[in-house]
Amino acid sequence: METFRWPGDGDENLTLNRLLDQHPKYSAGAVDDLEEFPSTQPIFYLADRFTLLDQGWFFFSETPDVIYSRTCNGSFPAFASWIELEATNTGTVFKVLNLHTDFASYGNRHQSLELVASRITPWLEASEATIITGDYNAWQGSRLQQIIADTGLSFAPLTASTYHFDHGLRVLHAIDHVAYSSAFILTNQPVVLQQKFLDEWPTDHYPVVIDLAY
Repeated sequence: METFRWPGDGDENLTLNRLLDQHPKYSAGAVDDLEEFPSTQPIFYLADRFTLLDQGWFFFSETPDVIYSRTCNGSFPAFASWIELEATNTGTVFKVLNLHTDFASYGNRHQSLELVASRITPWLEASEATIITGDYNAWQGSRLQQIIADTGLSFAPLTASTYHFDHGLRVLHAIDHVAYSSAFILTNQPVVLQQKFLDEWPTDHYPVVIDLAY
């Protein structure tokens, strides 16, 4: 999620600011000073229902803790961002990780998801409730998706296309997914909103909606 003004102040994420202005009940986590925190994969949450406890990131590279480091084959940087939230009414705590893997390289996607699996394993071993969402660039049931499933997470079943090429097409299987740990229960079937909003397509991906109980 990024739109920056050029020439001018290149540090202002115009898309992020616009969404926060239009949805004042929400706050954004996984954002900070761009020199210290990659802020193009924010995670929104209802400010009156959750408190942000922590946030972080890692890049899909040989040096994952070096900001903006390139992927394993030297292509454009790709990364995961995450936040830890506390529910204000119950005190329950959980983590949400948002990822976006390299669409062009299977090898990069494989190494990226292996890294995600290794990073979330300590969370799961500590019984921390965890959600992994984002653009996996992997089909439901694929070997790439299985890397995350092997950690013990479940995937919400998605059959509808989630990528529409900026034109509302529905030709590919879902490549955007939501995985969740055993602390959560899927209460309804996932919905992919394959429609225009205000007469415009929503970026190049359709929104995915799921309901989880915790």
